[in-house]
Amino acid sequence: MYVSQNESRGRVRARLSHFVTITLDPSKDQDLTPCPGCELGKQTRSSFPGSSKRSDRRLRIIHSDLAGPMQSRSIQGSLYIATFIDDYSRHGVVYYLKSKDQCAAAFKKFLAWAENQTSERVLALHSDRGGEYLSSAVRSILDEKGIEHKLTMPHSPQQNGVAERWNRTILDKARALIHSAGLSLGFWECAVDTAVHTYNRTPTRIIQWRTPHELWTDGHVPDVSYFRVFGSKAYVHTPEAKRKKLDPRSIEMTLVGYEPGSKGYRLWNSSTRSIVLSRDVTFDERSFPFKEIGPSPVPPPQPTVSDGPITIYYNIPSEPDGGEAPHVPIVPAPLPATPAQRPTPERAETEFHTPLSQPAAPTPPERPAAAARPQRSRGSAPIHAPWPRVRTCTAAVPTTTQAESAP
Repeated sequence: MYVSQNESRGRVRARLSHFVTITLDPSKDQDLTPCPGCELGKQTRSSFPGSSKRSDRRLRIIHSDLAGPMQSRSIQGSLYIATFIDDYSRHGVVYYLKSKDQCAAAFKKFLAWAENQTSERVLALHSDRGGEYLSSAVRSILDEKGIEHKLTMPHSPQQNGVAERWNRTILDKARALIHSAGLSLGFWECAVDTAVHTYNRTPTRIIQWRTPHELWTDGHVPDVSYFRVFGSKAYVHTPEAKRKKLDPRSIEMTLVGYEPGSKGYRLWNSSTRSIVLSRDVTFDERSFPFKEIGPSPVPPPQPTVSDGPITIYYNIPSEPDGGEAPHVPIVPAPLPATPAQRPTPERAETEFHTPLSQPAAPTPPERPAAAARPQRSRGSAPIHAPWPRVRTCTAAVPTTTQAESAP
C-alpha cells in the first residue's frame, strides 16, 4: 500500500476506518496522542495483573466479601454469608446473616475471636465498595481499632480476587454436597459449614500444599480420620435414660455436618425435624436416605365390571425346564343381562295358543298407560296388580279343521 510521506498518521488512520496500527516511519512517528474515534468506539477495560505479594504473618490483611441472597432460607433462617479470609494462612471463617445490616456485628465478632486466638491485631481490611462495608457501623469499628480499609474501584470485583475466588470455591463445594446427597435447598447452611470445615483442613497450592489450619494454629497438623460422607445414613445411639427395655438402641438419621468446638457430629432427625448432636454414631456411607425416598408405589389395577368380556391374566408356575410359562388369558362367561338390558316382547306381537280341549282364552285387554292408570284413594276399590308377563311359546301347536273333528 502506497502512502505519501507527507500524510499525517491521524489522517491516514481515519481514512482506513480507524485501522489498528499505521507506522509510516518509526524513526519519525513519535505522535502518541490517542485517537478520539478509536477511544470512543473501541476502548476496552485495562487488564488486572495478578499479585505475588503475600503477608508474612497472620491478620496483617483480612479479605472479606458478602454473598447472597440465597434462593431459599436455610433451616436456621439465614439468607447471606459474610466471609473473612486471612491473607497469610488462607484460613477462612463464615458468618450467616439474615439481612445485610448484620455485617457490622459479624465483623466485630470476627475481630474479637481472631485477635484472641492469635494474640495479634488486624492491620487492614480489604473489601469491595458494598453498602454493608461503607456503613457507619463498620467505619466506627475501623476507626476505633485503627484498622486500614482497602477498597476496590467501582465495578471491579477482580481487585478483591482472594475473597471472590474463596466464595466461589466454598459455594461450589456446598452445591456438590447438597445435590449428591439429595437434600433440599434448606440445608445449604449445613453444606457451607461442612465445606469450610474441610477446606481449612485440605492442602492448598498457594501455601505450598500446606493446610490453612496448620498455618493458622502455628504448625498443628489436622486429623481428618473422623471425616464422613455428607448426607449419608447414620445410626445414632439412643442413651439408656431415653429408651425402654424393648426399644431399639439406635435411630436412623442423616449426617449434616460437624459440631464446632466439639468431637461430634450434627445429624438430622427426619421424625422430629431437628438437628441432633452425638458422638456415638455408626455410618453407612454408601446409603443416602434422602436419595432413597422415591414416589409411592402405584397399586396394581383391579378388574372392573363392564358390558364386554373381562380378561384376567394369572401368573402360571414356571415350566419344568426352568422357563417361565406364558400368561394364559382366562375369559369368563359373559355376565347375565340386567332387567334393564333384557328385551321385553311387545303386546301386539304376542301370540296365544290354546289346546282344543279347553275353551279359548279371551284376549287380554291392553295394559293402560302409566299416565292413565287410576290413582287409589281412600274408600275406593283396590287396584289390581299389573298383568303378569306372558312368555311367548316357540313350539308349534297342531291345528285341525272342522271336518276332521266330526265323528
